[in-house]
Amino acid sequence: MREAFGKLNSRLAEAPDGIETVKGDTQEAYAVGHFQRNACRIQDFFVQQGNVEARFLPLLLLALAKGGSLLHALYLYNLGALAVGDVVAYFSLIQLFRFPTFVSLFANSQVSSGISSARRILELVNRESNLDQNEKGYSAPLRGEIEFKKVSFAYPERERVLDRLSFSVKPGQTVAIVGQTGAGKIPLFSLH
Repeated sequence: MREAFGKLNSRLAEAPDGIETVKGDTQEAYAVGHFQRNACRIQDFFVQQGNVEARFLPLLLLALAKGGSLLHALYLYNLGALAVGDVVAYFSLIQLFRFPTFVSLFANSQVSSGISSARRILELVNRESNLDQNEKGYSAPLRGEIEFKKVSFAYPERERVLDRLSFSVKPGQTVAIVGQTGAGKIPLFSLH
């Protein structure tokens, strides 16, 4: 369930970043279908988890202990060994076992979720990439330059977010584009 939930969340995190590509390729229906399939998988796993927890042995033992103690208390009451208040007290003491039983159920669920999450993280950490490692690096002088000359950009029927912007970036130079939300950083990098 955690693995399916992680896949759903990673897909949800990617969707806003790649919305231009999804819309540009008219893949909205595919993206929605993919989300629905992942959501159904989580629902199925959630039902399976409920089935496993319903068969959790301590819950069965608790139910047997409660039933047995009630029968035992009633038996002792019929023999005259216990009064009505004693029967209530006896059964109430048995009810104290509910808390540790449900805590063990919660702990079991948390431990299995933690193991699943750790397995997913370790899988990412240990995954080998097929990227060229290029341990020697690049020794030739860097070439190329990026230059913007009087670049303007506006969304349809809105004011310009970029207005006659000019700058150049020399090879090897590091440039930071900083600005408030809506200043035009994303359109600047989206321009081809």
